[in-house]
Amino acid sequence: MTQTQKMLWHGDHSWLTIASNPAYDARTIDSCRASDGDSVLSNAGDRGFAIALHDFLASRDGGYLPFYKGDILEILGTDGNGWWAGTLHGNLGWIPEAYVERISDKLAMHLGAIDVDIRVSLLEHLYEDLREGRMEYFTRDDGVQAYINARAAEASKRVHSKPALGDGSIRINAEGDVLCGTAEELVDYLTANSSLQTSRKKEYQLTFLMTFKSFISAEHLFNLLTERYRLKYPHNLSDAEYEEWEDKELHAVQKRILLVLESWIVHHRLLDTDAWIARKLIDFLSSIQTPESTALTAKQIIQTIESIGKVQAPVIKSPTGRTKSPLKRRNSKLCSKDFARIDVGVLAEHLTFMETQIYRKVRSGECLLWATHQTGDQVANLMAWRRMDEKLDAWVKMSVLNCDHFWKRADIIDSWILVAEKCKDTGNISSMTAIVKALTHVTIAELKLPWARVKNRTKLDPLVALADPANNYSAHRAFYHSLNGPCVPHLSQYLTAIEHIEEQYPDTLPGVNSFPMINFVKRTKWAEVISQMLKYQAYANSDDGAVDLMVMAFVQEQLNTAEKIEPGYFLARSASLQGEDAERADVRWSLAAAGFGV
Repeated sequence: MTQTQKMLWHGDHSWLTIASNPAYDARTIDSCRASDGDSVLSNAGDRGFAIALHDFLASRDGGYLPFYKGDILEILGTDGNGWWAGTLHGNLGWIPEAYVERISDKLAMHLGAIDVDIRVSLLEHLYEDLREGRMEYFTRDDGVQAYINARAAEASKRVHSKPALGDGSIRINAEGDVLCGTAEELVDYLTANSSLQTSRKKEYQLTFLMTFKSFISAEHLFNLLTERYRLKYPHNLSDAEYEEWEDKELHAVQKRILLVLESWIVHHRLLDTDAWIARKLIDFLSSIQTPESTALTAKQIIQTIESIGKVQAPVIKSPTGRTKSPLKRRNSKLCSKDFARIDVGVLAEHLTFMETQIYRKVRSGECLLWATHQTGDQVANLMAWRRMDEKLDAWVKMSVLNCDHFWKRADIIDSWILVAEKCKDTGNISSMTAIVKALTHVTIAELKLPWARVKNRTKLDPLVALADPANNYSAHRAFYHSLNGPCVPHLSQYLTAIEHIEEQYPDTLPGVNSFPMINFVKRTKWAEVISQMLKYQAYANSDDGAVDLMVMAFVQEQLNTAEKIEPGYFLARSASLQGEDAERADVRWSLAAAGFGV
């Protein structure tokens, strides 16, 4: 069959030539939904064009055709159930009828010739005109062009004060949420003098500063911000227009840039993670002399940098070369090698102190890196948390299984239940979860004889329910929601969520001419998880004065000893004890049957 050439207009302002014929199109499109079995085009000849009214970002794996608001698609047919077969950028797939509006071939051609931002701005009026039947505009080429010229002139006024965003280089949905964009345009949008609600501006800024290192370096961001600060004025402006632009646009953007820099320093710890930028930043801020209000803001930011630098000055060390410890002795009951005699409240306090010290060091940047790196210096604080979790789990098992008498094991289980309860009461969910996980592990849970003597079992049940990972840790999340104070969360659920986001969302999305754009939805998901994960750092308060060096030494010793034990030991030891307990139970049963009290 002879191939015919057809020219299709796409949202990237380029003509794409593809080889096709009606039969080929129908077969190809129908195969997109082969899983439906009976999906066929009810009218494969119902061809034409449509303009996208909304973003449709479904996966192409399901046979769908993703597109953005303002894209112009060619329609090849319908299935009669609200889906149209169409093509865009050489891709074939299914389009939801409710997301697009039919337009004439002439209108499609003329709309394709205008800037994409203005085209999107036209949609409101275009949709209204089409629905109200004002089609006389679209019967002749000159009528179409007159309509486009009139509407484009009106739309251009609305976009005149917007940042100079590249053609299709950033995608934003109707609610104002950024979907994707190039690094440069994401930075421009960060500092744009937009009409977004204050809450949305803050959300975008928070997400950007928390996740930007996943697609751009700190140095590159700093350079883009300083370059943006020196925004070039539009050409062909009169003196009056220039003064208006400078007052309403330039100064507003410059103020936004300074606010972004201040947030980067104060809330996102620039001096912790990228201290080398501080000198360049101070030089840049010092160069700002006008206008007076902006210069004053720059001076205040310099003072903030200097004050933070003083707080973070190196700790003076003792002559021995060791950092002076903040830990203090107190007259608490000394720890006994007999674990069952330990003051459970004191132990819970010291575990909370240790967990807090680890938790407060975790940075958003390493949480982001966890998506692709679970080892290495870049995620050292998260590795320290995981190691603490594993050591505490091992200590619980070791303390129970190393006892020779079942009644002693019961006493130790009782003590650990009380420690876990105390940890929960102080908001130390991290230690509580590790303890509960160990007590419910098969190596401990199968010790039936000791558990029969445990007095605090009813106190364990609500702790088990709280630590249960079922329903995406719903019990954990409900507990965190009820808190309004210090807390050390168990980080496992958050780290797992970060890994899942990495797996489920692509890092980039195809943009103009298939040029990749950063998937900002993915960054938004990460930011939501990381914000929840680290929000209790604002409350974290390690009570150094309540720490006992003797207790700390005991806890560290036990944790380090437990860490060295091979996991296989616990299984073997548990099996051995279960056998001994079974023999004892048989003896006790025989004695009881013979009339001897036991």
